[in-house]
Amino acid sequence: MQNVPEWWNWYTQGTQNPPGPRAHAGSIPAFGILALLFLPLILFPAQAVVDKIVATVNGQIVAQSEILEWMALEPGITPDEALKKIIREKLRLQDIARYGQIAIDDKDLLDVLAKAGLKDTPENRRAFRRKLIAQKYIQERFTPLLYIPDSRIRDYLKEHFPDLAEPDPSSQEWEPARKLLEARELETMIGEWDAKLAEKAEIRLFSDSGG
Repeated sequence: MQNVPEWWNWYTQGTQNPPGPRAHAGSIPAFGILALLFLPLILFPAQAVVDKIVATVNGQIVAQSEILEWMALEPGITPDEALKKIIREKLRLQDIARYGQIAIDDKDLLDVLAKAGLKDTPENRRAFRRKLIAQKYIQERFTPLLYIPDSRIRDYLKEHFPDLAEPDPSSQEWEPARKLLEARELETMIGEWDAKLAEKAEIRLFSDSGG
């Protein structure tokens, strides 16, 4: 890939500190430059009024509050990790929007929140509506493309079940093996989709409050 933008290694290779205006990565420990932006909001949430811009994704703003919302849904996640997931989600949703709107039924949304043991709040509704839109699109776009030939299933079973007689569709292990290989294939498709979106994206990361 030519002309790799500054943010690419951070996004794809797990570099801890995002590039950006006035970033001084060498002087900050592994916790990450971005994490320092969130200390006032984490330690003094009642006093945090101004919502800062942390990044832009093809011109779409990522606000500090979005990262805090994500961190609330995934306890233990770092600000850098949350930002990467938000960037990936925004890229997906931007691509999905090119093909039209995907409607999510409120009942389905509430069912998902209930199964996850989460309260029905505006923040949770927003987060899970986005997730359901992406899941529905993936199911409609990629699932029909999945095809695992019998030869591949047979090879997998021979490798992982060497004591098994000549595998065939009547074998007890056949269908579980097919589902496993389909899941891996789907994961590969989604990964390639994410990589293409990120490679074409225009992303700006702001590493400090002055960004």
